[in-house]
Amino acid sequence: MKDWSPRDRALAEGLEILEATTSEHGHSVADIYNDDLDGWFEARPIINQEAAAIERWEKDNPKPELGVRLRVVDTRTERAAEGD
Repeated sequence: MKDWSPRDRALAEGLEILEATTSEHGHSVADIYNDDLDGWFEARPIINQEAAAIERWEKDNPKPELGVRLRVVDTRTERAAEGD
């Protein structure tokens, strides 16, 4: 941090404060532990498309070659270029 500008320090401090006061799901820590808000939060399933792509690949490739590592690629740009 020695070479950080005052702006860099302020941004880092702001990030630390945000992380300390925000839950892993993006809500205020003050809210998630507030008994008056009981019942106001609900869990809704969403699909992690990146994880789904990996799980599909693993299902289709039950015995991959040793050392195989997966890199998930967003193919929207590739598909758009194919359409030109």
